[in-house]
Amino acid sequence: MTFDPGIVVAVVTALAALLAALSGRRKVDSESEAATREAMLALITPLTQRVGALEAEVATLQRRVAQFRAGVRLLCGQIAELGGIPVWRPDDWEDYDGEDDSE
Repeated sequence: MTFDPGIVVAVVTALAALLAALSGRRKVDSESEAATREAMLALITPLTQRVGALEAEVATLQRRVAQFRAGVRLLCGQIAELGGIPVWRPDDWEDYDGEDDSE
């Protein structure tokens, strides 16, 4: 059995081209991954900061609501002490977990 030099050259050339293509593909994949990572960080970083700011704002609003509810409770108690009957109470007064209605 004899090998045709043309076939050997063609096979070697094809393997070289395949290796070059795979190497180029790895480079493109690597560049693509880097670009994707940068884009994700560009989106995630400001969103993370925004979520932190919103969480702080929610905590502030929760404190304010608790203060307002305590104020309403105090005013209703003052009205009752003066012999009056409060004409309004929050709809969910008994359902509110943050207050103790046994006072």
